[in-house]
Amino acid sequence: MIIASGWWKELSCVIVSIGLLAVAPLEVIGAASPAQWAVLIYVQSGGDLEGLGDSYQQYLQQAALNEDVIVAAEIVEWTGGQSNTIRARRCLYSAIGQRSPQIEELSVVSQPARLANLIKWGTDQVVAQHYALVIAGHGQVAPILTEPEGAAGTTIPEQYRLALSAEDLSEAIKQGLAGSGVRKLDVVFLDCCFGATFEVGSQLKQVADYLVGTPGLMYSPGLPWNEILSWLAAHPRASGRLLAQYAVTSLENRWEDEPELPMSVVAMDLSTIDAVGERLDTLATAMITHMPAIIPEITLARSRAEGWGSHSELVDLGGLMLAMSSNSDCGAVAQQTHQVVRAVERTVVASYLQGSLGPTRLRHLGLAIFFPLGLDRWPDIYRRRGTGEQWGSWKSALCCYLHALHSPAVEQASAGITGCNYLAR
Repeated sequence: MIIASGWWKELSCVIVSIGLLAVAPLEVIGAASPAQWAVLIYVQSGGDLEGLGDSYQQYLQQAALNEDVIVAAEIVEWTGGQSNTIRARRCLYSAIGQRSPQIEELSVVSQPARLANLIKWGTDQVVAQHYALVIAGHGQVAPILTEPEGAAGTTIPEQYRLALSAEDLSEAIKQGLAGSGVRKLDVVFLDCCFGATFEVGSQLKQVADYLVGTPGLMYSPGLPWNEILSWLAAHPRASGRLLAQYAVTSLENRWEDEPELPMSVVAMDLSTIDAVGERLDTLATAMITHMPAIIPEITLARSRAEGWGSHSELVDLGGLMLAMSSNSDCGAVAQQTHQVVRAVERTVVASYLQGSLGPTRLRHLGLAIFFPLGLDRWPDIYRRRGTGEQWGSWKSALCCYLHALHSPAVEQASAGITGCNYLAR
């Protein structure tokens, strides 16, 4: 669900409401001697995930930090019942241990505004050479899928339930970094479901160098941050790329007692995401040109590639391309699918793939792309004019494919969606 535009105007209200979560400001860490890394952690717990905040606090208390790696964390919880207030707990973790937490209740405001304010607070509190951002909120962050349903029997204020979109994430980071002197984040970690997609990477490329997340379900309580932060403190001069890679490889023995648990976690180099878009653009043009002949090939490839989401709205991009190339009699299309696979391989710098897919499912590196089987499943990000240039041609190719399969129904459903109207017969 998309949050109304102009949410960043709420930032001033947020700051006033929470009083920066302290009567007296906390001491700025690293002002005299900048730390190597500042890790900003934003956790959306509450609702049916009341224990999530506690899990992250345990992670942070167990991490072997030092003066080179400092963590600024905010745990946000809905107070429950019919209340319209949210409890925010902020803590600084450093070599000398946890600082006194600041707890404040505030009126419900949009999640992007809270995220932007956390970034602003963290960059004010910690001066560092490198910055990473961790966003954890299983169920409250769904950058490309529609908002998940809340747990049965719970009454949660609507603004708290709203899921962050890819554009919300990008804009919140921009607003949070504004005036801080920090141009970009080194790494963004999405400890939430359905975040490692081509579309999300395209949105975040201007505000971050690397993205780590999963195209499917992220199992609570997320990545093992006690281990990751301890490693970073032991290797404080590690680059963002190395940190992203280590976060993925840290999962190798994470779920050894559940080897069949389906999990895909990937680290993406956002500096190469444009190349994936360019290859997709060329492929989409070829798909539209040869659509009548390749409809069966696309359908077969779509059924064989790994999918995620409640209605498999996401599909593994590499697996889809491999399935198309191995079953295509159209040379122009097959050639372009190989180019897409190579671009994906350059973008995914690390991947952890666990669980049996069965004999007919293909997964290659784990980078997802949106491929719905009906236009009613399209999120708003694919409907907006002037946005999503990176996936505009892909959207047109999908429209063309769906139009060919369900002509009358798609013509009606696609009314007003850019890239679809020209397909009406």
